Amino acid sequence: QHLQSNNHTSFSVSNVYPNPFNNQVTMNYTLPAQDDLSIKIYSLSGQQIWNQYFPSHPSGSFSIVWGGEDNFSQSLPSGVYFAQFTSGSWSEEIRLLLLK
Repeated sequence: QHLQSNNHTSFSVSNVYPNPFNNQVTMNYTLPAQDDLSIKIYSLSGQQIWNQYFPSHPSGSFSIVWGGEDNFSQSLPSGVYFAQFTSGSWSEEIRLLLLK
């Protein structure tokens, strides 16, 4: 789910809440220009467990909600996960803590 707000001039991932989370976490991000965007979730062991790809993602501020599930909609166990946002030459990783 994406919610557009204001245009900004730099890439950022901010206001990740709640964290730790129980059933879903909201991650806010900003893209300064239209570009491809990839969002991937990795386990602590480095295994990619969830991903979303947005070709030609518009510029602006958005949010995405992750429900603590893998690509097959299977619920994941409690633990540390990492969300990686990549667009062009920009990449940012944030730590997420899922508590069940």
